[in-house]
Amino acid sequence: MAYRHHSEFYDPKYKENSKRRELEDMLREWYGNAYAAVEITCRTDEPQKISKSLDKLMQSRLSSSALLTVQINENWDKLIGPPLNRFCRLAAIRDQAVIVEVSHPAFLIQLRKPDTAQQWYDILKNAFPDLEAEKVIFVPAGQTPR
Repeated sequence: MAYRHHSEFYDPKYKENSKRRELEDMLREWYGNAYAAVEITCRTDEPQKISKSLDKLMQSRLSSSALLTVQINENWDKLIGPPLNRFCRLAAIRDQAVIVEVSHPAFLIQLRKPDTAQQWYDILKNAFPDLEAEKVIFVPAGQTPR
């Protein structure tokens, strides 16, 4: 069946959509030939950002800890700040711990102090209240299995 839309408001995504054709036939009786397709176009859903659709998809596909890891990584520079954000990166969240890889040994020594680990935990917990970890562990870079 050919597409029966004859106005300048042509929307190709509905070309083979039988529901649209049925609705257009019904609205043609009410609005006439010239305005039936326009009325359908006016009542279609608003476009969404791709990021919003991908967020929905990823939330359904990823585990909660993997999704939280992605969110923390997106905000890492703001949370940690320079210069530590260049030498530290979130490796994983597992076994009730946030595992952070540190690429510089001098920073690793300083970060392994209990007060520093608690400060990092407080920063992460304040930014992400649903964080299911109890501590932050600092490890040398490259030693965390993916």
